[in-house]
Amino acid sequence: QRRVRGQKIKMHDGERLQHVVSCLLAPDGCPWSRTQLAEDIIKWLRSECDEVAEVVQALREGGEQQAAARQSLSSELGDVLFDALMLVGICERDFGVVPGKPWRDAAAKIRWRTPYMPQWGDGSVGDTKEQCEQLWGERKRQHPELQRAADVIAVPAAPASMSRRLALFAAPAVFLCVRYIVRRA
Repeated sequence: QRRVRGQKIKMHDGERLQHVVSCLLAPDGCPWSRTQLAEDIIKWLRSECDEVAEVVQALREGGEQQAAARQSLSSELGDVLFDALMLVGICERDFGVVPGKPWRDAAAKIRWRTPYMPQWGDGSVGDTKEQCEQLWGERKRQHPELQRAADVIAVPAAPASMSRRLALFAAPAVFLCVRYIVRRA
């Protein structure tokens, strides 16, 4: 919960983290956060992704410490989310990233590269990992304008209580982090 002019407002987990980041990056927020550059946060984000990859590897290998590793994974994933939100906020502040555009671009790109999905696809067949990877690669090599033209599903609006700017950027930033983790694992 947070207080707004003396009233408590209930927030969901994602909203809570977004609120924390918004407060840290506000003009009257955290002095350390205000001095950070995108390059600084990218360094921290890479480090956190490496830590997630180590925990994932430990979980895959099994062993006696599975419960502790699962708890560590949750904590490290939280660090990745925090760093991703910080990066988005800093890029908005320093480079004028337009709220909503990365969110829409990421959704359009993923839908374009997964035409076998019944929710938005074109009827392509992707019954195996290999078929999915082949379609992904083919679509990735095609012209980006085709991706945008194929994007017909609207992005839902963020709840009013959310920091809209950070909410719009969270998914693409996390997607990029997950891709980094998968490539490292």
